[in-house]
Amino acid sequence: GRRNSEPDSSEECDYDSSYAMETDCVLGSSPPSLFGKLKSKVGGGKISSDAFGGGKINNEESDMDKVLALISLQTAEGYFVKDDKIYSILNIDKQEIKKIGGDLDARVLYTLLVTLALAKKFPELKACWDLVADKAETYLAKQTVPQDIKDKIEQLLA
Repeated sequence: GRRNSEPDSSEECDYDSSYAMETDCVLGSSPPSLFGKLKSKVGGGKISSDAFGGGKINNEESDMDKVLALISLQTAEGYFVKDDKIYSILNIDKQEIKKIGGDLDARVLYTLLVTLALAKKFPELKACWDLVADKAETYLAKQTVPQDIKDKIEQLLA
């Protein structure tokens, strides 16, 4: 939990980090910390996406939402947790993944699945997930990852 002595950043300004992350990756704006500081100095308030030409930009917004949902499943240790969102976002069958994974540790299986899926399905958003994938690969490098399972996941995502 959070200690009482730590400041609650949400009380300082109404900075929406998910919005900032979206604009960073899609529009190439400044880093979230700078964006938040700038916004609080300029007078707070939310900047609507209309300020950037209106909501969707070539349907990247929905892909961005998918990428953000996937990367939100990563733990501090670098692995991805099993979550039903993965199946719906990647449009894959839960039973198929269970069959492919067999008795492989779920943390290894889902980390492998998500990192391969990010590269395969969202290459245009690599700037958004690249560091997340690096952390996951560092985690996977310390684990035993059977090549045949990696191959089967790649076939499933094809």
